[in-house]
Amino acid sequence: MDYAHGPVTFSIGGFYKRMKDLVFFADASSFFNSGWREWQYNLESGTGKSYGLEFLSRVETKRFSGQLSYTLSKTDRVFHSLNFGNPIPFKFDRRHMLNFTGEYKLSKGDKASHSLTAGVSFMNGHWETVKSGSYPIYSLGSEDKREEKEADYTSHPNNFQLPAYFRMDVGYHMTLQGKKNLHDLSLSIYNLTNRHNAYSLSWDSEDGRWKKLSIFPIMPNFTYRITFGGKRNGFML
Repeated sequence: MDYAHGPVTFSIGGFYKRMKDLVFFADASSFFNSGWREWQYNLESGTGKSYGLEFLSRVETKRFSGQLSYTLSKTDRVFHSLNFGNPIPFKFDRRHMLNFTGEYKLSKGDKASHSLTAGVSFMNGHWETVKSGSYPIYSLGSEDKREEKEADYTSHPNNFQLPAYFRMDVGYHMTLQGKKNLHDLSLSIYNLTNRHNAYSLSWDSEDGRWKKLSIFPIMPNFTYRITFGGKRNGFML
């Protein structure tokens, strides 16, 4: 459904999808073992469903243009041999997803133009599989030689949700028209708040705890482009 009012347009829609014959590999570590030829017996077949609402809004004026999108959704899987047949979340099931991009033109003339840009992304973290707890086990043998150890157990796959993802990007852009050439200058900062968004989890056996892995910290960027001939389809350096 679409609606427009002056420079603002709105769009809203929904989706619902049922899935069947989904495959889950119960022992992924054995999949790459060339000596194990009966991997097909560790496959689990199940069902799933995904549904949600999507909202999109755009604004276009002489100086400002922007877009805001929001998605509310839920995606899960059901395998009869996992979690007592109860639904488990899909690895990339994110309940909330919000994205904003905008550009504000400070000035625009025949010779030069200046603009500011910004982008914001927010979404729930994806799901990882971690141990739910541990229980004691005992080695065989006489009582005086018996050793007590601990074994880990997992309630079901995708049982831990990573922290929410948040990122803000900003930039400044200038276009200068020379007598013969066109000059473009861009200054931008990726991940302005330097938030260490978790990409995955890894187990540190020395510290005995899970550690989050993040990839991109704050990253400034500088770009200069010259178009010979004064046209954007000319030769660029």
